[in-house]
Amino acid sequence: MKRHLQKDHSDIYDDKRAKTALLSIACKNDKKIKFTVEMSVNEVVNTCITLLTKQSVPLSHFDSEPFNTLTNPIFDGLHIPKINSRNILHHLKDQCDNLKNNIRNLTKNKILSFKMDTATRHDRAILGINVQIITSNKLEIFTLAMLKLKQKHTAQYLTTKIENVLKSFNIDKAQVYAVTTDNGRNMVKAVELLSLHSDDEESDSEIEDNYESIVCNVRFENIISIKCAAHTLQLAVKDYLDNLNTNVVNKSRNCVKYLRTPAYRHSIKSSQTLKPILDVPTRWSSTYNMLKRLLHLKEFCCENLPLSEQLQRHEWAELENIMKALQPVNTLTLKLQKSNLRVLFGDFYKNWLELIFTLKDFNTEMTRQLLDHIEKRQTKLLEWDTMYAALFLDPRFKRVLSNEKINSAKNHLKKKWCSS
Repeated sequence: MKRHLQKDHSDIYDDKRAKTALLSIACKNDKKIKFTVEMSVNEVVNTCITLLTKQSVPLSHFDSEPFNTLTNPIFDGLHIPKINSRNILHHLKDQCDNLKNNIRNLTKNKILSFKMDTATRHDRAILGINVQIITSNKLEIFTLAMLKLKQKHTAQYLTTKIENVLKSFNIDKAQVYAVTTDNGRNMVKAVELLSLHSDDEESDSEIEDNYESIVCNVRFENIISIKCAAHTLQLAVKDYLDNLNTNVVNKSRNCVKYLRTPAYRHSIKSSQTLKPILDVPTRWSSTYNMLKRLLHLKEFCCENLPLSEQLQRHEWAELENIMKALQPVNTLTLKLQKSNLRVLFGDFYKNWLELIFTLKDFNTEMTRQLLDHIEKRQTKLLEWDTMYAALFLDPRFKRVLSNEKINSAKNHLKKKWCSS
């Protein structure tokens, strides 16, 4: 405190006054003070649950001496039992039951859409299921389940898991309008089985997320299968990178591997620059991030790597052109990945058109190649009745539809209205 006053407040610093102030603060800190705080029981319990669920505080924390010292006066003042590692689980279950009942009430007799995806990390596979519903003219998204998958991810197994979740929320399959998944054949087949109540096994049952196992949008009698736009965009990027007329991406990847060896890792750390990133095939935008970071390390590479491992001048130029093409794609991917995303089809269509127009404006060989692969993939996203219906109802984009597409939109809406 004294040094702070001397350095930053020398014009008002007084040695004697500072000593008196510091002594006064020390005395006050040891003195117990009575004060009044307004808190409800629910507020205290919910805060403890938030520590456990959102802040990932371990259960043992609720039995620790510091926690008890801080919270026991609060519990005594509210005349409630002290929260510990055992009873907080009961509070958590009660809150979980309340949330499930709230979702049951919101989804009762409503038309619903779902988002589903699987992820594998550290040998643990998880199936996530979200429900989308419009309440009070606002689109809401609720997570129904995060299920640990203990068997092969066959379509039949996934369908069973999904049906169990629907039953736990009293949701009839007839309420489900559409399901958005990635392009993996097992996920697409699971939606088909969910709609058709079929017991047939898929032919490629063990595929979890195979880039090559892509099928067109399929429409069933009850449930519409929608392909994830972000995943489809990443497939287009993969097509583009796989078909480049240059080996610069592979050479860049080898360069990054070289930079990640112990000798160069230490040098990079000493230079206080960002460390190189190696891409992962199943992680979106990871190749873009790898190349972006490598460009950041260009000066270090030129000064430290042996000539045999360096990119040539024309290769650095090619890399910059590739990055210029991929940058707007990465921007759209980040938009589509936002955890709080509330995007209607019209909003998605607007963002997609902006990407197409941006790439056309660049008008380079690299961007033309990328645009060609995107346009080949976008048919699965844009050319189907549900999209036509959404654009028909959106005054911003109704005029872009041909008469044929307008008729398809009207027929789709009439059919859904009559069946609901």
